[in-house]
Amino acid sequence: MHGGRAAAARAPATVGATLLEDARVRPVPYHGGGCAGRECHRITQRGAVVCDALDGHIRATQLAELRTAWVEWAVMVRTLSRAQEIPAEGITDFCTSVQRF
Repeated sequence: MHGGRAAAARAPATVGATLLEDARVRPVPYHGGGCAGRECHRITQRGAVVCDALDGHIRATQLAELRTAWVEWAVMVRTLSRAQEIPAEGITDFCTSVQRF
């Protein structure tokens, strides 16, 4: 963590507040208070606000890598979340995203 223990202690609270206020997700009473279902999809769609919340808590290089990972993850989730056949082109795109991720 950039900023030592103090920043490490503040980061989870900052991200949690961002998820509640900006991403509009609520933890579920199971999974240890984590998020599930549509909440997870909403977090994925709003990955930029999570990264913004971490600005100042982690190094700029790590934040840039995290932003890139969020973009790749969002692409993969669209494929993983479908309950329908995926065309060959979609499979190729998915495999490329997984390799980049």
